[in-house]
Amino acid sequence: MSELKACPFCGSKKVWLREFTYTMGAKDWNGECERCYARTPNTISRAKAIEAWNTRAEPEPSREALVAENEKLWAFVNKAVMADHVERVFREAENLGLARVGPDGHGFQLTRTLTDDAVEREKEQ
Repeated sequence: MSELKACPFCGSKKVWLREFTYTMGAKDWNGECERCYARTPNTISRAKAIEAWNTRAEPEPSREALVAENEKLWAFVNKAVMADHVERVFREAENLGLARVGPDGHGFQLTRTLTDDAVEREKEQ
């Protein structure tokens, strides 16, 4: 049957739909592979059996794709850790009077730079 995909397990194109008729007249359908006997669960219609047989799981991502995703995640984690570290450093600088919260209420501005401190030290000497 051309409407059915090849078997996802063995690749055989010898697949078919089976119809089961029960004594009370109820019918079930499933898709089945002739070579490896893989099959779908029973469904209530021919169309559902075709849909079930032709449904495939998402393919596993390649190793390269996983490595690229892992690198993106680590870059994000490193940024987050660095941002937290920077935030803590500026909070300490603020407590020492060396920095203040920016004018928009976000971020920090240095109130004095290291060069200002160096100039003052030179003046004192």
